[in-house]
Amino acid sequence: MEASMTDPEGISELCEVMDQEDFHYLIKMTPKTNGLHTVSIKHKGMHVSGSPFQFSVGQLSHGGPHKVQVGGPGLEKGEVGLRNVFNIYTREAGPGTLSVAVEGTAKATIQLEQRPNGFLGAQYKTSKPGMYGVHVKYNDVHIPGSPFMVNVAPDSGVARQISIHALKDKGLLIDKPVTFSVAFNGAQGHLHATVRTPSGGHMDCLCQEMDTGVYAVRFIPKENGVHYVDVKLNDAHIPDSPIPIMVGSTASDPAMVTASGDGLEHGKCGAKNKFIVRTAGAGSGLLAVFIDGPSKSALSCKELDEGYEFSYTPFCPGNYLITVKYGNIPIAGSPYQAVVTGAAQPQDSRKGVGRKPSPVVEQSSMAVETVEKKAGAGGVRRKLTGDASKVIAKGPGLKKAFTNRVQTFNVEIKDAGNAVLSIGMISPSGFPEAELSLKKVSQTTYTVNYKVQEIGEHILHIKWGDDEIPGSPFVLTT
Repeated sequence: MEASMTDPEGISELCEVMDQEDFHYLIKMTPKTNGLHTVSIKHKGMHVSGSPFQFSVGQLSHGGPHKVQVGGPGLEKGEVGLRNVFNIYTREAGPGTLSVAVEGTAKATIQLEQRPNGFLGAQYKTSKPGMYGVHVKYNDVHIPGSPFMVNVAPDSGVARQISIHALKDKGLLIDKPVTFSVAFNGAQGHLHATVRTPSGGHMDCLCQEMDTGVYAVRFIPKENGVHYVDVKLNDAHIPDSPIPIMVGSTASDPAMVTASGDGLEHGKCGAKNKFIVRTAGAGSGLLAVFIDGPSKSALSCKELDEGYEFSYTPFCPGNYLITVKYGNIPIAGSPYQAVVTGAAQPQDSRKGVGRKPSPVVEQSSMAVETVEKKAGAGGVRRKLTGDASKVIAKGPGLKKAFTNRVQTFNVEIKDAGNAVLSIGMISPSGFPEAELSLKKVSQTTYTVNYKVQEIGEHILHIKWGDDEIPGSPFVLTT
């Protein structure tokens, strides 16, 4: 188990992970700046259910039910008589009332456990198998995906005896067969295996008996990304099923993907509303965008150096949920809620009849098979946050200039943060001075040498980032 935190500038660092009782882990992180941070929690190198997620330091962004995140095996599968567990993360949603209900063929007992920093542990137990709906509401509004439909299987019984061998979960390639063996260990029943692909599709595996009580399972992946293998005996999951496996590059990481732009927060009817999804440094994978709202949206995509720009044109006002997935895993901060305003667009411009909102939620979607983009080459750039007021310039070269004589001064950047130092001098005739050099003499000190040729007033500019330092521009006369 490992966890990492990425700050708003794109700098990642590992968190402290401590093993506790009852299969719980305590994760400690120390953010150093305000803003939106991304937290990734991985088990055996792959994101656990619900990861990556957003963690705000300082003032929270816009909250609401769409900012509640959930994850865990209890939302994917269930078993009669066992505690089916999942996690709920409410911190980004702001203050509100959370309610959890389970509806199905039998009454379920539900328990919620309060944990630090906006997390809750949830579990439910039921006595009969069947399809159950897990309802999660915040301020009496369903969160995205709720109700979650979970197939609660009968007591797995002999399925617990089955074991898997020779399954490679990393380093697998597209169009190359994946095989592993399943040992029944005395169990009896029908074996069935399926694969859920990164694009959301399903495929059956070939199961062939190789020896008494030993089966070979085989499938051929067609996509990059995390695949989930469901292995069942008599419709009951065996231990550790579903099993995540990585096909293609392990660098395909949704935690490195970010989205930004006005189109994620607001838009106008009949107009193109834009946002950018940056994939630089995240490897290659399937990027999918889903827009749910009162009407369909015309959705288009354009490739950029650092990622992809999406444009959507809605036809009715209202709230639209924008979900961004990479390798079928929602990126941190997704889904976004955009408030669309303006007049509904006419269905028939000759009659002037307005388009009415659909009584059901309409969905528009687009998927892009991305190519690997390198950060820095037109990609995601580190944001520098220097403070020009903390830069100090001193030395005889700042007081007076002498023609044909080398003058010197120092620039001290201690405590000024990170930025680019820019120095330039304009001669009395308006041209830059030809002889001016900058040399770093220590970790925080620069020495500047210059020689002027003309008599008159020279203007010396010293900038730290985009801002002039105290005293700049300096006026020097000869």
